[in-house]
Amino acid sequence: MNDEHPASLADAQTNRSRRGRNTRHADPRRDAGIRKGRDARHEADQQLSAHRSDWLASGTEAALEPQMPIIDAHHHFYDHPGWTYLLDEYLADAQSGHNITASVYMQALTHYRQSGPDELRPVGETAYITRATASSQTGKPRVAQGIVGYADMRRGAAVREVLEAHLEAADGRFRGVRHLVTWDRTRLS
Repeated sequence: MNDEHPASLADAQTNRSRRGRNTRHADPRRDAGIRKGRDARHEADQQLSAHRSDWLASGTEAALEPQMPIIDAHHHFYDHPGWTYLLDEYLADAQSGHNITASVYMQALTHYRQSGPDELRPVGETAYITRATASSQTGKPRVAQGIVGYADMRRGAAVREVLEAHLEAADGRFRGVRHLVTWDRTRLS
């Protein structure tokens, strides 16, 4: 299967929102709304990136106990317009004074497969993280020593296929599932 990543986080979200729907007959109004939403997210990503850069440049803090071994229990990689935070950026942060010995990668809706069954598309992220961090498994820190991916747990026993695919893709580093909770403005009456 193809482990290529979507052009942006917005594309991954759009792909995710289409699950379970017949997409053979496009609705131009819906597609225009998707494009408008994608453009707005791109602009927001650029603003966030500028704000983050300003915040990071505002000062540094010395590590309080620079010798204490730390496992970073939750980090992400992002690769979308206006915001890229991948292995090199993570290493720059992790090696800036603290003794980060290893990390746990937490799924972030990135690098999903672009083809194949919808339920297996998140395995693309696990495969990508495994490849992207393979060279760091013998150094310090061991980035993504543990990987937490996404699987739709509402599938019941059928989720086994997805979990097995994550295990295979992670080369022994898959440790768990993060099932995102969604929110809707609609009030329940």
